[in-house]
Amino acid sequence: MERKGREVKQSGERTNTEGKPVGSLILLSIPDSDYSALRPHLEYVSLPNHLVLHEAGGKLEFAYFPNRGLISLVVVMKDGKTAEAGIVGNEGFTGTLAAVGLSRSTLQTVVQITGDGFRVEVGALQNTLAPAAARGQLIVQHPRERHTLKSVASTVTKRIQ
Repeated sequence: MERKGREVKQSGERTNTEGKPVGSLILLSIPDSDYSALRPHLEYVSLPNHLVLHEAGGKLEFAYFPNRGLISLVVVMKDGKTAEAGIVGNEGFTGTLAAVGLSRSTLQTVVQITGDGFRVEVGALQNTLAPAAARGQLIVQHPRERHTLKSVASTVTKRIQ
């Protein structure tokens, strides 16, 4: 498979250092040099149903790249009510704001369908993919992530007003 002149690896063609196969489309589509730099930081994780990965307003410690399963992005209102703002599967990742240098989550992220994937410490993600071009490849070339960022920005603006 090819995306914008770049070969996209097939599921299982890449692994972490422990040999666990990668199914995340983002991790499969980034250039080999970026993946090689990120690979030592990929920690395989099980993602059981109802696991809270990020709390709204909490510090972003990890970004999660699901291989399988489904993660809900949830807005928590001041009165405690919640609304699902989006979903992330193997085409995206959670902690998107960390990739652009922000340290707090504006959304709660909760596993809705059991799966597995990889997590990366936010500091390692930022340091490994620090060049603006690399960050752009992770976000801008993935329409769903770009849409999520726009939705989050809109939601945060409305919550502040």
